[in-house]
Amino acid sequence: MRVSTAALHAQGVANILRNQSALAKTQNELALATRLVSAKDDPGAWARAAGLDQQVAQFARYQDNASVVEHRLGLEETALTSATEVLDRVRELALQANSANASRDARQSIAQEMQSQLEQLLAISNSGDGEGRYLFAGTNDGSAPFSMAAVGANYSGNASQRLMDIGPERSVALGDTGAQVFQNLRGGNGTFAVSAAAGNTGTVKLDGAKVFDASAWDGGSYTVSFAAGNYQVHDAGNTLVASGAYQSGTAIRFRGAELTLSGAPVDGDSVSVTPSQTQDMFTVVQNMIALVSAMPADAAGRAHEQTNFFGALQELDTAMERVMSVRATVGHRLNAVDDAGSQIEALDVQANSTLSSLRDLDYAEATARLNLQMTALQAAQQSYSRIQGMSLFDFLR
Repeated sequence: MRVSTAALHAQGVANILRNQSALAKTQNELALATRLVSAKDDPGAWARAAGLDQQVAQFARYQDNASVVEHRLGLEETALTSATEVLDRVRELALQANSANASRDARQSIAQEMQSQLEQLLAISNSGDGEGRYLFAGTNDGSAPFSMAAVGANYSGNASQRLMDIGPERSVALGDTGAQVFQNLRGGNGTFAVSAAAGNTGTVKLDGAKVFDASAWDGGSYTVSFAAGNYQVHDAGNTLVASGAYQSGTAIRFRGAELTLSGAPVDGDSVSVTPSQTQDMFTVVQNMIALVSAMPADAAGRAHEQTNFFGALQELDTAMERVMSVRATVGHRLNAVDDAGSQIEALDVQANSTLSSLRDLDYAEATARLNLQMTALQAAQQSYSRIQGMSLFDFLR
């Protein structure tokens, strides 16, 4: 086969350029500390790495969201703890005021402290997150959600919760609305409320009220009246539904409800049973303040007050149960954030490990390859130099 001088020259140049290109690629890999400098290096690995990059970025967003949720829920839990302490203090003060030994001045002093606790409860309901947003305003959280009214408080927030993603197809609420925490409390025992008639002159009072058979309770209104040592229970249509001899401390049962009354009623005295109505937490405290502020003038007034105190204490207990229930949901969400964080962390480690196997450069292999390529380039350059010096005219001189 005849090989021309031009072909030898072209082949030599091509070898040099090829070795230079390989050497430059290896140098670039070492400089960038990756074996995937461009997609052409390994198209399959490049595509997988790009997908994993997106996953890692998403995991970082989930972790950032989890931090935000954890911060907000932590603030809410602190606020709810404070609300529990306020309600517990109001209950403690109410029991002090309800003592037979409490003087008018003592009750007025207790009422003033209760008013201070009510103001503190309002401040708690308007707690902020430190960034100009309010915890209990729902998504309308740019202004304070509660303002005191003559009865209860006005709510300017909404019932919507802001959700935040903390994992793939997993989100939690950033907080609870004021309606969920401070409003829509059922009065009385949560099913029905009992009140003594204002004109009672006897000493009958309420000691207990509960539903013993929920299937029999029809949600109606009833009146328990007393005459000649007996009691009668009439519904709203004045139909007699139960009757019997009255005995102090003995339960009266009708339509699934059970009342325990004590004291001595006078003929014509009565108590009313009505379905529980909704009210806010501020109204509950206001009602208790009104009870403490008033001083009964006689035994009949004291009995009337005791019935109202019983219902007011039930409503305080309902308010505290509401706060504790919301605190429990906050705890569940914080646990969910921790669980999601652990899962995201594990997925992130796995994704980064796979990325490392796809992209990371083997420095020992790359260095050895660089040395080999430099040797090859030097050999190509030297051989080309020798070929370039070959000429027929050297032999004709």
